Amino acid sequence: MKLLIRLVACLAVVVPAVMFSLARPAAADPVTSSELLALHNSIRAAIGAPTITGDPRVVLAAQRHADYSSLNGTGGHYETAGSAGYSGYGPRDRVAAAGWSAPFVSEVAASYGGARETLTQLWHA
Repeated sequence: MKLLIRLVACLAVVVPAVMFSLARPAAADPVTSSELLALHNSIRAAIGAPTITGDPRVVLAAQRHADYSSLNGTGGHYETAGSAGYSGYGPRDRVAAAGWSAPFVSEVAASYGGARETLTQLWHA
């Protein structure tokens, strides 16, 4: 009987908490590009890979693309000219618009939760 009372009391606390957390959108993950780069490099170091440096122009292009995706409720690698926040069709166009050029540009765009969680999950994929 005591076990049943404990179970009911536990459910009375847990179920509303879970339902409340599902009913409202998750808060934004307040992480900076520098913090993500540090996490990325710590994972690279753990597997013996060299670290990489950031470039503010690439960060700007990535942020603009994230803003575009958010404004338009889309995801993916390409943007549509004329849409809100348009900053370039593909990754190479977007970094060029931010002042950086390279013969080849690629990107990984994903969202599985918060930024740190997404980065970690991509490394474990």
